[in-house]
Amino acid sequence: MDLELKYSVKLPENVADILDSDFWVYTGFDAAIISTVSGPVKFSASVSVYVSSGSGELEINLRKYRIQAPCVVNIRAGEILQAVKCTPDLRASCMVMSRKFIRSIFMAVNDIRTLNYIFTSPIRQIPPEMTQQYDDMYTLLYRTYRDFDNPYRYNAMLFSVLSFYYHVVGRTYCPSARDWSDTAGRLSDRFLALVEEHFREERFLDFYAAALAVTPKHLSRTIKAQTGQSAAEWIERFVILEAKVLLKSSTLNVQQISELLHFPTQSFFGKYFKKRTGLSPKEFRNS
Repeated sequence: MDLELKYSVKLPENVADILDSDFWVYTGFDAAIISTVSGPVKFSASVSVYVSSGSGELEINLRKYRIQAPCVVNIRAGEILQAVKCTPDLRASCMVMSRKFIRSIFMAVNDIRTLNYIFTSPIRQIPPEMTQQYDDMYTLLYRTYRDFDNPYRYNAMLFSVLSFYYHVVGRTYCPSARDWSDTAGRLSDRFLALVEEHFREERFLDFYAAALAVTPKHLSRTIKAQTGQSAAEWIERFVILEAKVLLKSSTLNVQQISELLHFPTQSFFGKYFKKRTGLSPKEFRNS
């Protein structure tokens, strides 16, 4: 089912044009633009944000993060961003990349492990001595992006990004083998990755416990210890967040949203949603 998403962010260009592009670059994000985000936003492309000044708090797929410049924020296609707050001096640049553009990067780079780490590490601090290189690179990327008369514009962008990857990004990331194994080995990380993939169809703990080869009791106890919330609460939060995004940012009616989230009936979905939010789906959409 194709979704027609609406956005409340006051971007300087037409959102439809951005989503149809292989890449989009903007260097003038500030607190005033970010403050226009009135609710969770689901991304249909991968986004890399360079925060050059300021700080703030955000949620990516319900996980809370604090950002402090200078840093990079990576958001994968399909993830949901909720801006919580930011300081007035926040300044950022960003690059939006289509799946085609991301595939081109993967095909050109042999270090797949570091690339995977980049796209699965939402927040990464930048060493202060490297900020000028990020500033210069985004200036170049923006100039290349705006060169619409260049018949080789796609390749110019691709090779500019690849050059930056080899020259700078590798030194910003490059996790040690221990860092990589520790992150991949945490049960909570594997559980949340499964929930992100299956929460629309699977809302019961038994499914996730079986997939992770542990008992439901062990899974629940471990997730609570590692994250502060129970496994069942995480599943519910993903379902409710997706429902809120669809209610606020799509043209689907409540029945269609209920079916998309695999509820047996619209009535069951309505009761589930109201019990956890205090509002019916229609009341939330109109709020």
